[in-house]
Amino acid sequence: MDSMPMALRGLALVKTGDLEEVYAGMEETKLLRLAKFEYNDLEFQAKEALKTELARRGLLEGKTLFLINRQEDGPDDLEVKAIAVHFQNQVCPHCGKNRLANAYVLTRRIACLLVIFRQDELVFGCKECLAKKLRRKSLVTGLSLLFSVYFPLIPFYLSADYRLGEEIQAASEDIPSPDLLESIRRNIKTYRDILF
Repeated sequence: MDSMPMALRGLALVKTGDLEEVYAGMEETKLLRLAKFEYNDLEFQAKEALKTELARRGLLEGKTLFLINRQEDGPDDLEVKAIAVHFQNQVCPHCGKNRLANAYVLTRRIACLLVIFRQDELVFGCKECLAKKLRRKSLVTGLSLLFSVYFPLIPFYLSADYRLGEEIQAASEDIPSPDLLESIRRNIKTYRDILF
């Protein structure tokens, strides 16, 4: 049985039902190799037994967990929050002084007579820099709508920007914003490549 590839051995064991015992008897290096490189080739029961054994040994964390999740289709909440916390511990890219608080989607609307364009941008930064960026985007929105047929919408857009500014100032720096978490979930492969 040692001549069989590791993934095939796991598939063969699903039929016998002794997965927990076999994984418990494996060396840590073999378990980690199976988790990091051949996890996707295993059946569901073999994956669950492997995760259980890795967790029992305290190996289901850090890079191992990221590599396992990378092989699966979607990210779990633990991975998303870990990536968000990593980004929150960076220095603000705009001022370079403060700790990066969060990331928010800021919207710029530009109107030209009968047409209105909307641009959403995920902006990372400290509270002060995010507030400055939001004020600039609100100013551009107000000025461009001033000379269009969408003039009556200026109060609505500016009040929405004001509420977002209040939300940014009231937000805790330790809790990732919903915009940041959603961006990580949608672009998980890109974030994984950036970090690992």
